[in-house]
Amino acid sequence: MALKMNPELQNFLFSSEKLVRAYFETPSSPDTTHHVILASFPKSGNTWLRFVVSNVNALSMGEGEVNFASIDSFSPAIRGNRKLKDARLVDGYPLFLKTHFPFVKGFSGLPSVVIVRNPFKVIPSYYNYLQQQHAKQFSGQDEFFFHWRYGFNAWANFMRSWQDRAYIVLRYEDVQLEPLLHLASMYHSIGYQVDQAMLANAVNMSTRDKMKKSLNEFGDPHNSNGFDFVRKESESVGICDAAKERILNDSRLSPHFFDQARRYGYL
Repeated sequence: MALKMNPELQNFLFSSEKLVRAYFETPSSPDTTHHVILASFPKSGNTWLRFVVSNVNALSMGEGEVNFASIDSFSPAIRGNRKLKDARLVDGYPLFLKTHFPFVKGFSGLPSVVIVRNPFKVIPSYYNYLQQQHAKQFSGQDEFFFHWRYGFNAWANFMRSWQDRAYIVLRYEDVQLEPLLHLASMYHSIGYQVDQAMLANAVNMSTRDKMKKSLNEFGDPHNSNGFDFVRKESESVGICDAAKERILNDSRLSPHFFDQARRYGYL
């Protein structure tokens, strides 16, 4: 049976791990010109947004659509590549650096974009991903939902760390409804202007269908077992109302969760 940690202990473990791992999760490149942190809790739309901004940069260079391999050059992940080896700097455009790490001092001084998504869809999607892609084992959803590293309190602690520090926070749901409006605002907030026609083209090149086609044709160098990373929107159904009500009344749920969920309109 999983240990039922209270919120205070979960918060302590989250903060402790953040302190220990901070050095390994922040970029060490000496030239940070045009670098922008692109942060999100896992399964919140980070990959989709990376495809859009990478396609913008590729189009500006006269190149074709990016795929799950080339995206690492146009929008590199920091973890495992702190020196940003093979990153492609494009004159006049930002280099978005992917991270799922909470805010730490190593991100200070860099513009930052955070994308947030409904936690009642994010957490079950993350549960499915870790089980199928990384073969992680949990006693059940309940253990996962209240896990200090993966669950609802972890989501809240992540968002709380970036509060008032991100240059802009994008709600995934809003960007999906009006992508050009919100993405133009994103670029403006970090000090860039992007041609609207090129931005629209990049968005069209980054649809779920296009990403799935790219995955089928070129594969994903980070996927070793064939997990279907690009799922249909209809497959991301989230948590039913009864389960949601039970979670919201569980004493293990931190007050920080309610604060952050209300802040972004999910409660």
